[in-house]
Amino acid sequence: MGLPNKSGCELCPPGRYCGSSGLAAPTGVCSPGYLCVSGSVSAQPEEGPTGGRCSAGSYCPQGVTYMVPCPAGTFSSIDGAVSKEACQPCLPGDHCAEVGLSSPSGPCDPGFYCTGGSTTATPWGNITVAGDFTSPRPGNTILGLFHGDVCPSGHYCPRGSSKPSPCPPGTFLGKSAAESEADCEACYPGSFCPSWAQISADLLCPAGLVLSTALNVWTSARFLLYGRFVCANPVSAGSRQSIGRRDVPQRLHPLSPWLLLQQQCSDRAVWALPPSFLPELGASSASHCHPCPPGKYCVSPGASQPTGLCSAGFFCSGGAQSPKPRANSSLFSCLHEILEAFAMRTDTAFWMHNLSFFSNSTDSERGVSRMEVETAPQADSDHIVTHPPPCLQSPHYSCSTYRGDVCPRGFFCPLGSAYPQPCEAGSYCNQTGLDAPTGPCAAGYYCPKGSFDPGATLCPTGHYCPLGAPLPLPCPLGTLKSSRAGSTVEACQLCPPGHYCHQSGRAEPSGQCVEGYYCPEGQSSESPQQHICPAGHSCEKGSVSQSACPPGSYQLRQGQGSCQTCPAGFYCHHQGMTRPLLCEGGFYCPSGSADQRPCPAGTYGNMSGLVEEGQCSPCDPGMFCREAGRSFPSGLCAAGFVCAGKASEASPSDGLTGFPCPAGFYCSVGTSVPKPCPKGTFSEQSGLVDESQCRSCSPGFYCSETGLAAVSGPCLPGFYCLEGSHTAAPMSNISGSVCPAGHFCTEGSSVPSPCPRGSHQNETGGKSKDDCKPCPLGWFQDLSGQRECDPCPHGFNCPSHSSTSGSPLLCPAGYVCPGESSDSLPVPCPKGTYSPNQGLTTTGECLVCPAGQFCGSEGLVEPSGSCAPGFLCLMGATVPNPTDNRTGSLCPPGIFCQKGQRAGDCLAGFYCDWGSSREDKAPCPAGFFCPSGAPLPMPCPAGTFSSKEGNTHQINCTTCSPGSYCQVEGTARPALCPPGHYCPAGLTLGLEFPCPPGTVQNQLGASSPDACLPCPAGMFCSQSGASQPTGPCEAGYFCPAGSSSPNSTEYQGNSTRSHLCPSGHYCPSGTGYPLPCPTGSLSVSRGLKEVGECSLCPPGLFCDKPAITEFSDALPCHAGYVCLGGSSGPIPSDGSHGYLCPAGHSCPVGSAREVPCEPGTYSPAPGAARCTTCPRGTMCSSSATQEPSVCPAGHFCPGGTALPQPCPPGTFNNQTGAHSLSVCSPCPSGVYCNSYGASMPQGRCLEGYFCQGGAVGPAPPSSDDFPLNGPCPVGHYCPAGCLSPIPCPLGSVRKTTGGVSSDSCSACPAGYYCSTEGLANTSGPCAAGFYCPFDFSSTTPYAFLCPKGHYCPEGSALALPCPTGEYQPNPGSDSCIPCRPGFYCEEAVVGEPWPCPPHSFCPAGTMVPQPCPNGTFTHPNQEGLQEERECLPCPSGKFCRAGRIQGVCAAGYLCVSGSADFTPQGPGSNFTQCQWGMQCAGPCPPGFYCPEGTQEAQLCPANTVRSSSGGSSLQDCLPCPPQYWCQPGDPALHLCPAGHYCDGLPDAHLSGGPRPCPLYTYQASPGAGSKGDCLPCPPGAHCNSTGLTDYSNSPCPPGYWCSGSGPPIYCPAGTKRPLPGAAMPRHCEPCAGGTFCPDPRETGTPNVEGVRCRASYQCPIGAASERPCRAGSYCGPQTAEPQVCPEGYLCPEGSHSYDTPKQLCPFPYYCPANSSTMKSCDGGSMPVTTSGLRGSKSSCCSVCEGGTYRLHHSPVPQCLPCPPRYFCPPGTDSYKSHPCPFWVCLSRGIH
Repeated sequence: MGLPNKSGCELCPPGRYCGSSGLAAPTGVCSPGYLCVSGSVSAQPEEGPTGGRCSAGSYCPQGVTYMVPCPAGTFSSIDGAVSKEACQPCLPGDHCAEVGLSSPSGPCDPGFYCTGGSTTATPWGNITVAGDFTSPRPGNTILGLFHGDVCPSGHYCPRGSSKPSPCPPGTFLGKSAAESEADCEACYPGSFCPSWAQISADLLCPAGLVLSTALNVWTSARFLLYGRFVCANPVSAGSRQSIGRRDVPQRLHPLSPWLLLQQQCSDRAVWALPPSFLPELGASSASHCHPCPPGKYCVSPGASQPTGLCSAGFFCSGGAQSPKPRANSSLFSCLHEILEAFAMRTDTAFWMHNLSFFSNSTDSERGVSRMEVETAPQADSDHIVTHPPPCLQSPHYSCSTYRGDVCPRGFFCPLGSAYPQPCEAGSYCNQTGLDAPTGPCAAGYYCPKGSFDPGATLCPTGHYCPLGAPLPLPCPLGTLKSSRAGSTVEACQLCPPGHYCHQSGRAEPSGQCVEGYYCPEGQSSESPQQHICPAGHSCEKGSVSQSACPPGSYQLRQGQGSCQTCPAGFYCHHQGMTRPLLCEGGFYCPSGSADQRPCPAGTYGNMSGLVEEGQCSPCDPGMFCREAGRSFPSGLCAAGFVCAGKASEASPSDGLTGFPCPAGFYCSVGTSVPKPCPKGTFSEQSGLVDESQCRSCSPGFYCSETGLAAVSGPCLPGFYCLEGSHTAAPMSNISGSVCPAGHFCTEGSSVPSPCPRGSHQNETGGKSKDDCKPCPLGWFQDLSGQRECDPCPHGFNCPSHSSTSGSPLLCPAGYVCPGESSDSLPVPCPKGTYSPNQGLTTTGECLVCPAGQFCGSEGLVEPSGSCAPGFLCLMGATVPNPTDNRTGSLCPPGIFCQKGQRAGDCLAGFYCDWGSSREDKAPCPAGFFCPSGAPLPMPCPAGTFSSKEGNTHQINCTTCSPGSYCQVEGTARPALCPPGHYCPAGLTLGLEFPCPPGTVQNQLGASSPDACLPCPAGMFCSQSGASQPTGPCEAGYFCPAGSSSPNSTEYQGNSTRSHLCPSGHYCPSGTGYPLPCPTGSLSVSRGLKEVGECSLCPPGLFCDKPAITEFSDALPCHAGYVCLGGSSGPIPSDGSHGYLCPAGHSCPVGSAREVPCEPGTYSPAPGAARCTTCPRGTMCSSSATQEPSVCPAGHFCPGGTALPQPCPPGTFNNQTGAHSLSVCSPCPSGVYCNSYGASMPQGRCLEGYFCQGGAVGPAPPSSDDFPLNGPCPVGHYCPAGCLSPIPCPLGSVRKTTGGVSSDSCSACPAGYYCSTEGLANTSGPCAAGFYCPFDFSSTTPYAFLCPKGHYCPEGSALALPCPTGEYQPNPGSDSCIPCRPGFYCEEAVVGEPWPCPPHSFCPAGTMVPQPCPNGTFTHPNQEGLQEERECLPCPSGKFCRAGRIQGVCAAGYLCVSGSADFTPQGPGSNFTQCQWGMQCAGPCPPGFYCPEGTQEAQLCPANTVRSSSGGSSLQDCLPCPPQYWCQPGDPALHLCPAGHYCDGLPDAHLSGGPRPCPLYTYQASPGAGSKGDCLPCPPGAHCNSTGLTDYSNSPCPPGYWCSGSGPPIYCPAGTKRPLPGAAMPRHCEPCAGGTFCPDPRETGTPNVEGVRCRASYQCPIGAASERPCRAGSYCGPQTAEPQVCPEGYLCPEGSHSYDTPKQLCPFPYYCPANSSTMKSCDGGSMPVTTSGLRGSKSSCCSVCEGGTYRLHHSPVPQCLPCPPRYFCPPGTDSYKSHPCPFWVCLSRGIH
């Protein structure tokens, strides 16, 4: 943190990039395929010193610090490789000897063949023949270095061979490393060679048999190596036997080779037969016996087979008689002969120097020490070795008796050995008689074949030898080893710094690192690409690390040995710079600068690359340049000062470069010319910094000029001058105006004075208070400054016009003032109302007299007093004892009343009737209960009883006990519950709860349903109350306990329960519970009667449990099995219910049959759940496949392949078993593959085309994988079949594709240079200051230096002479020196140019000064302008031409900035964003006026308008017409908004704008021109706010009606209004029956809905209060019309019911319908008892019989006998009415 300069910044480290400035850490790692060297600024750098794309032959993983070369044996021809996978193995037939190759090193040498990936032209590493010390066995580390081998025997390998070519039939070749077919030898005479690649001619001619008479054995001609012996020719001399392929014998003669060898070597001598055997029958002579073969021994004569194998540790060379033969010392030389002959026989060699027992001179003469290769013997069924030992050539034939010996030291002999085998390379054999090597070679040593010492040879320098090493392993590239021994690669040391080790197995460094590269330790190249000297550094020869370039120098390119000097105009300020930095603005840099030199104070340098101090520019006017080294001015001149030019301080005072701002002017920041204070302002101070510091003209005065130090004078009478006025009679409404209506203005007025209250002024221009007029009679004005008086409003009284306040008087309390005329008097509130408030406008506003009080007179301010006791007064009462049932009535039943109001409810335990004044008027009788407020006693309900009086609540009635019932009201003793039923508590009927069907119960007094017992299981009980079951259950059904049906369904509660036998079960007759179906079966159907009706489990499923009811309950059969019907297990195997899935098929879960495997799948074994996808590399082409087939060559088979997919064109595959497209290798470079399924390329690519790889034709198109495929790229040419494009040579270029040879490359064009090979375009233009002529193919940008007096820009083909007005004294320049900006040169001059004159500007190279464009100007003393934009825009209010101010703009025009005309015609739409060069001027815009020379447009004041442009004075702003609203500066007329009116007259605030419509009015449409245009709201609307546009949203509230012109009025008593919008009293509907609507004036609440009528009261339609129910009827709650009391009952007034016990008509009375009292039987009749109600006289009264009588209202209910002296006819009322006649006298009554 806190670095002092850029030199402390570190270069971005290798492998990373720094994408922006100011980083504390690198931005990220380099992208894959790119190399980021130090200082990279991009994750994918372009080619340059900081990195570039990874080059061909290398690959660059993400974030790599060096290009990783492709390893030896591989190459890569593509750029931008990201991983090692891009390195393809070296092509077959070629070798890639180095790392980092972009193409193979060359073809394989003759005598060798190279498979893919070979690292050497002479590979010698893949031979696996035992005993080859140069051929490591598999597993050794050196094996991976070789991909190929020496050409083997029987083959030849010309140059570039990818595999050995076999010698043709008729030839053989016994040696290796053959180079051509001519090396194959013709088969020898007497032998034949029928096969390809024969290594010997050991097949005898079939006609070559001869007969030896001495031994009587058949012999045949025999061939020995190198022509020692030839076939004996049995035919006559001069003749040859023809050998053809059809003459080749099928089987050789079985004669013993040993006898043949003896016959050949005997020279007709007779030998004794060695041990032998004879396997055939019928032999006629000893010649038929077979000698004992090598590797075996024969002990007994007459044997048919050899006795056995030679013992381990011994060898039997032939004719052995013992498993452990031993030879005497005289025959030791025979072993040497045998081994030498065997080596010659097989063209191989082995170690023989360890045979220490070879001591005779014959061995030493030979000088044999070892031979090179040994071929392992070939075995057959009878012999371990079929090659017989060759003839032993000795002049004495002493080896004829040699049979074998113990295995010598350095050899080992396994069981059955024919000769000793040399000890294997990497191991040792340290004693005789070994059958295997003793052990591995010691670490640090290596053991060749035949070693008998573990430390046979010390490991040499440059190599290391691990345990068991057959050969020393070379130290890898980049390492060395100067000492011997060493057992691991760690013994190898890294190559020392500054040096390189380019070969493996080095003991000393190869040399020093070359110039331009540095070599840390461990380098394998003299120019390691990963350690190329980076840009900004130099690397001498032998550098250990790079050296950073010192300050003042740089190095642009990488790989350089020295640094370059920093050029002029540039600086190199720190070490390791890759590019010189351009000299920054504000500085200049001579050649070799390490630091920049600053421009001095007062100047600045706004250009980069300055080379001397004279190129620094002087500071601009209005600016200052304080310190040195400025690239632009330090800032604007300080506020309050003027900077004329070359100022070095922000506040200059020297008078030359600047001065303080003078008085009367203001100088903002950056001022070069002071600006005067505008009109309407003045200032006595100097040094002002802003126009806002200019004092506005004092209120009441005006300032008519700019730059004033005092005001011009006072404002005229009739006008007022606001602050900042610049005229004595202002009219703009901005700085003053004419005195408005309602006001007066004396001389020097700053604001208008308002007319006092009670007066008005309707004209403008008032000059004194006397101009204000008083309000006329009937009008008032309570505000000052008004233009008119207002009429007296509603609710007020205006008695006279002399009120000092000017305000109307409120209407007095108790009265209303409708305000219908100016002289109307207050109206008193009517009786029943009062008002303590003032200002009422209608009688509806008088308050209704409250409940409990009465208002007995008019004009009351409070109620008269409380109502009389015992009465209930509702609202609006006019007397203290009302009885009209509207304003009051007697106190109703159930309550008691005091002071005209309800005092409370009747006490509990008592009841109160009409007119009660006490709460305990009557006690509640026994058998009844009386709650609080009871109008009548209430009986205990049925199911309860009570025996005491004074009950207060129904809870005092006792509930009837369980097991009993109480049938009627007033029951004293409950009755027991009857049998078959149960009675819970509180029951009224004993038979109400019978036991349900399905149960039985025979007990008395049951109290709960638990006493009802369920019907037994298997039976049913169909009747309620049954004591026994009805019968047994039907078959197919089951009857659980409690069943009520034998074969159907039962209903329990709201649900239906089926008794049909359920699924999965069967039910015989009398079943109580269903029986389950057994396993292996199921039943979806219901109602099964026996087990045989259960269905078998369906195929594919198994049923392993009983009672399965759904197929979903049956589980699917296990995978791998087939389930037939009726299976009870998941893995059936009995065959009848299922079996194991067969091979080639699949049986998924739930299989009912096996499914053959589809093509692409197989099943190798039985029991498969699913078929296996065919493995990768195989195919399954048919259904029911059991084993897949191998994918054929040229194709690939992904997993699941049914048919093999051919390799696409552009690829090939020569292997079988390919499994993916990736195995199809792209066609190699230079060849093409144009068919599907190709196993090798089809041919070479055409000339002019490059086949990078994967080519589909000889002229392939490009592809994503091989983008270079196609025409030979630009900058290159391509012969036919080329492996990579060949770059065009230096000095040439090819811009088009398809080059076929070097002739296709063109010479570098003039003006350009071509510095590298393979250019598609030139390397660049010729450097500035140099030229590259037409007749010269330039390879450098510095071909020829530009001469003096000329200039050579970049890319010059010729030197150009300097033009007029410019010069160039130096050679090698790319430009001529132009005349400096701000000066002009009439011709090419050597001296100083002339300064640019005022009113002009001179850019660089000016010959004639250019005048400032129209609309701009300069000050008269302002010289040296350098560019057009330094000309100042013409100031506001002025117009400019030819760089000078010509005058002020005309009236009616607005010149904001840059005006070029007196009457400009610019667009005039937007002058707020004026830019340089833009004429911000035009006609004065609409809505404004512009006086002559104005600097800004003046707004037309409020309530005025100007719709056209060009206004020049306030008089051009016209008054706003009525019906419209005019805003300041708005040219458009706006209709007066809805809800308002616009009369065009100013109000008290002089606004004159829209005024809201008053209360109870509205205006829906815009454009109202007066208050009269505001419409009165219609009836039914309540317009309670001003400015309404719509009355529909203000309906009259519910419970009121509205006239529209005033407040809402209550609906009258007895009416209601539930909906809004009532317009008149008749819209208030009568109160509904059963409810009443009290007077809202009394309740204070509007009647929206009626109050529900209580029980015992009646409320007809339109009722204003409750009335007691009339006598003879009864009224429940909300009764409109009472119900007639039925006969047998009596209903007194106020009855709420008829059926209470108290209302039942008792004996001896009767009560007809509509009775309110009981009636007695008439006289002459007596009451009789009845079973029903006592409702009619005919049923309740009986006429007295004759001789009896009964008085009316007699307390005796019976008819009495007529007394003596009277007679009583039937129906006699009084016997006295019927005295007996005097002539009839009886002792008893007469009838």
